[in-house]
Amino acid sequence: MRFRFIFIVGFLISLLAFNFKAKATHIIGADFYYTHLGGLTYQVTLVVYGDCAGSSITSLPTSTPEVQVYNNNTLFQTINLGIQPGSGVEVTPVCPSQIGNTKCTNPNFLIPGIKKFIYSSIIVLNTTSSDWRFLFTGVMGSGFVAGRSNSITNLATASTVTNLEATLNNTFASNSSPTFTVLPTPFFCINKPSNYNLGSVDLENDSLYFALVPGLVTGATNVSYAPPYTATAPLSTTAGTFSFSSSTGQLSFTPNMTQISLVVERVYEYRNGLLIGTSMREMNFIVFNNCNNNPPVGNISNVSSNATQLSNTSLFICQQQPNPLTFNINPT
Repeated sequence: MRFRFIFIVGFLISLLAFNFKAKATHIIGADFYYTHLGGLTYQVTLVVYGDCAGSSITSLPTSTPEVQVYNNNTLFQTINLGIQPGSGVEVTPVCPSQIGNTKCTNPNFLIPGIKKFIYSSIIVLNTTSSDWRFLFTGVMGSGFVAGRSNSITNLATASTVTNLEATLNNTFASNSSPTFTVLPTPFFCINKPSNYNLGSVDLENDSLYFALVPGLVTGATNVSYAPPYTATAPLSTTAGTFSFSSSTGQLSFTPNMTQISLVVERVYEYRNGLLIGTSMREMNFIVFNNCNNNPPVGNISNVSSNATQLSNTSLFICQQQPNPLTFNINPT
């Protein structure tokens, strides 16, 4: 198996002001995945990113999200996920000097604020199957549901209920979903070339395939996008600048208007050519008008002899190489 290593040059965001509607909606990003613990035992995890301007943000620490588990479209079990350590931490993507100036600190401040909440539970499946399906129904317990932000600009209907789905084929192998190292709440600046990557990590070294897919609403049906937006073209961008890589999940684009756009990726895992699982990430891409930062530039150099440098930011290496890959990054 061969793979391409891609270095994505990060960028710093400087924020001045942006108005969020303080509505009773609170979810601006989420991850949904499972982890194999042994035998037929799996841990199901939902990570929710809450909008500190939402009136229901205070309910997230006591929420018990509902997950329905199906086998061949037959309901096997309904479980409720419990809150986990590390929840309630602010993860707003601002510089450290601005972390005290977000809506998580004071709802009257102008900079948006985001907090991360982790929920999980353990389930023991009763058999192997090629068609296990885990569905987060949007029900959070405590009398409310996981509503998307009213401020989303690319949906036909505001304040839709978030559903997420993961699938598993454990007939020939156990599997754990990939995890993501990049937050699903990116901030961007209008008219600035931008990149986003999930930072996927799969400890089982499965082959990953990425797709832009529709968000799901109650009943796991597709959300309706406001024309001209679609699941595969969810952003307003300068003509010719939008691209998406199914092999890396890399999004590149230049936003041409302020927006809060729903972007959803599904990750497909293949092992020996067979599909063994899928998982989802839902994101809000937030584009500001009054920021003028430029991303850093930088090149890769001094690449070890076991790899080939394809460009200033891209390397190619065979997985079977016994020696470690080494290189330098020189950002400015």
